[in-house]
Amino acid sequence: MTEPRINGLRSIASAQGLVIAASDGGKIKTAFQLVAIMLLLIHFSYPALGVGIDVNYHIAGWWLLVVSTVVSLYSGAEYMRHFLAAALKQSRAAT
Repeated sequence: MTEPRINGLRSIASAQGLVIAASDGGKIKTAFQLVAIMLLLIHFSYPALGVGIDVNYHIAGWWLLVVSTVVSLYSGAEYMRHFLAAALKQSRAAT
């Protein structure tokens, strides 16, 4: 949910001449999402390789998606903080 808002914020920042790079949090969120989707596609319980414990990959994928959501919210808040700091710095420099 935060992704379209961040893209919109990135467009606004660009129009104002501000460059805010993608954060590590956003990259970690994307990695979690990709792994979670793969696990959700497996959908069944299988023994984990080398461990011999049955893992319900669907439930593991669901929890990883929850973690991804938390990281996404944190990353979005961090991006907003960087945007506001850069905008404030730019407005102070203009006056």
